[in-house]
Amino acid sequence: MGAPLLLVSPVWWLEALRQVSEVDPAQIESMIQSLAGYAFGLFLLACLALLSRQAVENIVAGWIFKRGAELAYDQTCLLSGRPARLIRVGTFRTIFIMTDRFTKLIVPNSQLHELVLEVKLSKHINGESANEEN
Repeated sequence: MGAPLLLVSPVWWLEALRQVSEVDPAQIESMIQSLAGYAFGLFLLACLALLSRQAVENIVAGWIFKRGAELAYDQTCLLSGRPARLIRVGTFRTIFIMTDRFTKLIVPNSQLHELVLEVKLSKHINGESANEEN
């Protein structure tokens, strides 16, 4: 086993002190400034990530809704029990027209999972008429 660092010979300590004293104070100052600039940059990046969290959530939720929904543009559906039409799925929000009162409903994409969407089925399910009984 090697000796602990404090028990190293005094010659080693003298050599280490000599190397430290050879460093220019301006060089130490520039190293500290670059380290502080790097830390400040990381801090700003972390703050930006926290501030843009909701924007990223809206973008991802809108993309998932576009890709996974079986709802086409301008299709009539029931939105929380009210008749509505899907007009637009944007980057940050989705727009519905409520056909009972002719009002526009703008929903942030991060809140789409809270809505109850009902889509009327076609008259034929699996090639059979929906009115037929088995």
